[in-house]
Amino acid sequence: MDKAPAKGDGSLRKAALVGSCLICMFVGAWTCDYSMLSLVAFRNGYLPIRAFSFAAYLLVFLIACLGLRGGEKAASGQTRSQRALERALGCGCLLLAIGSIGLVFFAGKSGALPMLCVFLVKAVGPPLTIAVLVLLAKLPFDVASKTAALSMALAFLIEIMLRLAFASASAGEGVALLLGATCQIAGCLGALVLMRRFVLLAESKGADELLPVPSSAQTRPSALCGMRLRRMWGQTTGRSLLVIVATSLMLGYVRTGASSKGAVEAVAALVVLVALGLAVRCAPRLNARTLLAVAIACVSAAFLLNPFLSIAGPDVGSTLADVGTILFEINIWIMSIAFARSCHRPVLAAAGVRLAAVTGHLAGALIAVGSSAIMGSHPEASQAAPLVIVFIYVVLLLVLYRDGAIYPSAGFPIGEEGLSAAGRSAGIAGGVGSAGNAAAASSADAIGDWAYGDECWKGPCRSLADEFGLTPRETEVLEQLAQGRDLAFMEEKFVISRNTVKMHVRNIYAKLGVHSKQEVIDLVEQTRQS
Repeated sequence: MDKAPAKGDGSLRKAALVGSCLICMFVGAWTCDYSMLSLVAFRNGYLPIRAFSFAAYLLVFLIACLGLRGGEKAASGQTRSQRALERALGCGCLLLAIGSIGLVFFAGKSGALPMLCVFLVKAVGPPLTIAVLVLLAKLPFDVASKTAALSMALAFLIEIMLRLAFASASAGEGVALLLGATCQIAGCLGALVLMRRFVLLAESKGADELLPVPSSAQTRPSALCGMRLRRMWGQTTGRSLLVIVATSLMLGYVRTGASSKGAVEAVAALVVLVALGLAVRCAPRLNARTLLAVAIACVSAAFLLNPFLSIAGPDVGSTLADVGTILFEINIWIMSIAFARSCHRPVLAAAGVRLAAVTGHLAGALIAVGSSAIMGSHPEASQAAPLVIVFIYVVLLLVLYRDGAIYPSAGFPIGEEGLSAAGRSAGIAGGVGSAGNAAAASSADAIGDWAYGDECWKGPCRSLADEFGLTPRETEVLEQLAQGRDLAFMEEKFVISRNTVKMHVRNIYAKLGVHSKQEVIDLVEQTRQS
């Protein structure tokens, strides 16, 4: 009776701590970016900063991929990834401190040394964002999505207020840069503490696992490395990456060419924060599709209806664009959390999805700078560029949404209408606790059994059984796992003991090279799609 509330309180405390790291990370990064624009004479605004970020994320992603090729054991590989991430956080803090002090010293100067200092400041971004994303992925999905949304909206508001405060107080940009660096270092230290006390424990227990894989069964053949990569970057996750890149492209364009006033941005951030606060309090979960639809509507209206909006007020269009920008950023992070949860190597998945986002930011910045460069000879370019971006983005979403499967099936809330196979799998695994799993499984079974029959599960399960050498009984258990059944249900269905069911599940996990029921569901779904 007394343990359930304590467990819920513990989850909320962890969410609050991770949210604090997220706030420190974003406030620090945005404050540093704003300061570096004034300290270093950039010719193209945010474009060099985007380029340095892309280089840093690409380097970290390549290092993570090289770690995957090692063929290490799953558990020890995850531990090594986490330890490498902890070392990267420490190195990032050191480089950030060196780069910040160097920029203050070289303020107003041009040349290679200031550019090197900018890169050193941006070097902390990849390990910090990857660590925070992995921490969020370890929380129950509903809690993680709400935490990310509220924390990011609050971070937007805090950064804007700090910027206004520095402007009104005529404080030096060097002070703002050092404050931003301090915030990022605080985020790194918080992430380090949580990684040691939270993530390592979660890797050994797993919030949504049926049971851990025994150490004697964790060795996988190195020949499965390519297959695991194909599963990780499958059809649905590939679509998710495309949407993240496209959304980030729009964000990169809007932010590079943004001319919003600080007061307008503050109003937009406050509106989003209040609206999300009401949604989190009143709704059981955030509807990511609704957030995405509102973001598209706001940005499209700001670009396409600006002549009409200017009649209502000079800043209405800018306010809508800022609201859409914040919601787009929140949606990217919610999708990134789902993506990281859908992969059995969350560090590599987080590195990949953040690289995709930064690639979109860089592409958007390039488009903004290019349209500004040709504006002299072609004045219509500045007006055509946002229209082209909105058009391409909407068409892309229409194409990817045609079967409703653009989100990874790791607890991501896909809409009830037109529920696809990937949507059913996500719904089955949406609840992290046993009660959530049971409720989700019962509703998904009612839909799946009525609409598709047993062949929906038997076909891909038999294919996996043939590929990985499962016994007939293990194949039957795999079919139940793919439908989200729990141990009690299988014990009653097969009339066998609980220990026997656990033995079969352990053998299935070992042969398939997975660690949780969610990974089994994802693997069966990807097998069905292929």
